[in-house]
Order: sequence, then C-alpha cells, then structure tokens
Amino acid sequence: MPDMISDPTAIEQPDWSPDPAISWLLTEGRFNDSVRGAFDSYMERLSADGAPISRSALIVSTLHPLVRGWGLRWTRQGGTGLEASFYHATRNAPAYLVSPIHHIHEKAERIRRRLNIPEAQLDYPVLQDMKDQGYTDYIADPLVFSDGTVSVLTFCTEKPEGWTDGDLALIDRLSATLAPVIEAISARRTALILMETYIGKRSGRKVLDGHIRRGDGETINAVVWFNDLRDSTALSEELPMNRMLALMNTYFEISALAIQNNGGEVLRFVGDAMLGIFPVSEETGGETAAAERALRAAFLARDNISEANAERRRNQEPAINFGIGLHIGEVMYGNVGAPARLDFSVIGPAANRAARVESLTKELGIPLLTSSAFAAISPLEMASAGLHRFKGITDMQEVFTLPEFLPPGD
Repeated sequence: MPDMISDPTAIEQPDWSPDPAISWLLTEGRFNDSVRGAFDSYMERLSADGAPISRSALIVSTLHPLVRGWGLRWTRQGGTGLEASFYHATRNAPAYLVSPIHHIHEKAERIRRRLNIPEAQLDYPVLQDMKDQGYTDYIADPLVFSDGTVSVLTFCTEKPEGWTDGDLALIDRLSATLAPVIEAISARRTALILMETYIGKRSGRKVLDGHIRRGDGETINAVVWFNDLRDSTALSEELPMNRMLALMNTYFEISALAIQNNGGEVLRFVGDAMLGIFPVSEETGGETAAAERALRAAFLARDNISEANAERRRNQEPAINFGIGLHIGEVMYGNVGAPARLDFSVIGPAANRAARVESLTKELGIPLLTSSAFAAISPLEMASAGLHRFKGITDMQEVFTLPEFLPPGD
C-alpha cells in the first residue's frame, strides 16, 4: 500500500489509540452474529476513544446468484444507518466503473486522497461529494480475504488538517485487524445464502444448525405441492437449448416465487417438476391456513404465468403450461441419500400422493387438482373431479378441483 508507514517510531504519535477497540474486536466482536453488529460496535468504540474518523463504509463481496456484494455505511452522528446490495447486473454500471470501489476490486491497492488542499486530486466523482460534505481526507483500503476475494473499507475525516502520518499508521492496523474478523462472520452469512439458494430457507438453517447426518430429520404435517411442466419433451425437441433453458427458468422462477411469497418452501427441482411444502403449525393457523397459503400460491403462479405467456406470444415463443397437485399429510423431513451426498427433502406417502394427484392434471385437462384430504380442510369450496386409480395404491382415490376448473358439463 503506497501510504503505509515504514517506520512508525519515526513519526509523531497521535493522541488516540485503536487498541481498546481492536482488543474488543478480537475477543468479543468476532463472535457477533452479524457483520453489521460487529462493524457498528467497532466504529462506535473507535469514535469513543477519539479516533478522527467521521464516516466509514464497508463493502463486502459475497457469493450469491443475484447479489455480488453488500455494503454498510457508518457516520459519527448516525451510526450504521445504511445497508445496500450491489447486483451482478450493475457490474458495468457507469457509477460503479468511476468509483474507488471498482479500482480496489481491480487493483487491490489503497486509495488515499487529500480533500483539503488546493490541488486536491478529485479523480472520482464521489470525492467531490465527500469534499462538499466537509470531509478533508479520504482513504479506501482493500480487505483481502483468505480466498483472494477483495472487500473494501473506506474512512473519511473532518480534521481540518486531514490525517497525520501517525493517524495513517493506526488506520493501517484498523484495516488489517478488521479483515479476518469480517471474513469469519460473513462466511456464515454466505453459507446461509448458499444453503437457502440450493436447498431452501428452512432446510438451509437446519443444515447449518447441525442436521447433517443421513437420517437426521423429523416428522412434520404439511401441505405438499407438486407441479410439472406440460409438453416438456416436445418443447425440448422444438426449441434450441438456450431458449428451452430460458423457458424453464421463467417457469421455475414464477412457481417458486409463488410458493415462497406465501410462506412455503421449495425443496427440490426434479427435471421439469418441482416439490414444495407449506408446513402446518399452530403458530401459523393450522391446516386450513396452510391450505389457504397453498391455494394463494397456485392463483399467483397461474396469474403470473398468464402474464408471462402474453409476453411470450408477442415474442413468438411457445406458451408455458403446467399442472399443480396438492395433498396434506405427514412427511419425514430431513436428510436422505448416500453417506457423502445428501439431499434435504421430504419423503413418505404424502409426498408420493401429491405427485400422483398432479399426474392426473394432464389426463383430465385440469390445471389444479387436490386430494380428498386437502379438499376436506380447504377454505374454498372444492368440486369432485371423480374417482381415479393411483399407481401403487389399491383403492380408487377421489380428486378435487375448484369448480371453475371443471370442464363444461361435469
């Protein structure tokens, strides 16, 4: 770093010390369960001990399918009052490309700019903003994590003369000490994001809480959702791979968001099918409330698919159609698979019946079917769609749908 001090003993010592804050960070602070909590407390301790820092920002790189990083901003007057996300889609945004953050991500080297001198080098637009706000000196430091990922820590001061060499020597220690602690705390956040992305929010938290052995699980009562794409074989033969992938992603995004936005969890993508659950609990209103959430999700998925299909028709793309099967019952919710390759999912007759119910939607030409068990606790009136035989089940099973979905004359 160009501004690091080579011989700290040769400079005048500042009238403040970072030692108490650093000691707290390396003992209590590293056990904080959030980066925001650790960062805010660290900065508040530094401020209380006289550190000439008026503003600081922390930008942490992360591993996420949508978000490439997120940031916190602390000020002496307001504490940590801002948290923002930075998306992959904005990687080439002009505001980012002309920022010190982009420079540090690319070069991993410190930027220091004096803002209180006539010949101030204001080569990034944000520096003029900082000067206009009364700051006199600016530093942006790379925080290099053990895997090579570069995060960013910035500091501003309002000291009339700016930072002295002694101040800079102590700030070097602040950055060096903060990096491993932030890496350790943010690693759990990243792990949680990955767990939620790949196996779902509820399941991900269970895995991180230690439910990692094959057979770990619990019996729960849940509405089980199963949906399947129509005509997928024909579509895959008709469409180029990139267009088929785009269709599948649209279909999965709409159905998954419908489940998640109504209190359910997506457990698995199976080819062009999807398995989800709406757990039943007294805290969330019992079976009828779970059934209501599942129906709301089905309506939302149907409406959003209709909107997507209108756009697809305008673009001369084939429509997306799928069926939904709903059942309620007890399932085993936990780890299943090989010793070193596990899947966190639900198994049991209830999951199988939801799949069997859904398989009839194509045969009957009805987009939504439910079992008799679901119809019995549904908050909406359900109409019988007849008795049918399920594979592997001896007795005929009655399935139900909403009256509006029954073919004319039934």
